[in-house]
Amino acid sequence: MKRKLFRFEKMWLEQPECRSVVKDSWDTPVNCLGAAEVLSTKLRRLRRALRRWEQGSFWSVHNIKRQAKMDVDVLEMRQEERDLTQDELQELQNLRPRIHQIFLKGGNHVEPNS
Repeated sequence: MKRKLFRFEKMWLEQPECRSVVKDSWDTPVNCLGAAEVLSTKLRRLRRALRRWEQGSFWSVHNIKRQAKMDVDVLEMRQEERDLTQDELQELQNLRPRIHQIFLKGGNHVEPNS
């Protein structure tokens, strides 16, 4: 089974807990001799710590992106079937820039319309 590539999400920096996850992981002593081995071990440990933290967070970046995209898709489908209400139009106008911002902050090279 191929392992998923780790990507650091810029959005994590906005969460106060992220700093402590990084600090706790990095400050834990490593029983290695060479500097390269120490660095490799710390980076591997940090990757695991950040994955565990992100997966346990209610605001998971993946979930935020997916939900925002789904909200726009639903409104756009309604718009194809009928005229949107003023509230729905306002929501759609608010969601589009939000999605753009989420995808920019997320640090991934994923297009919002894909």
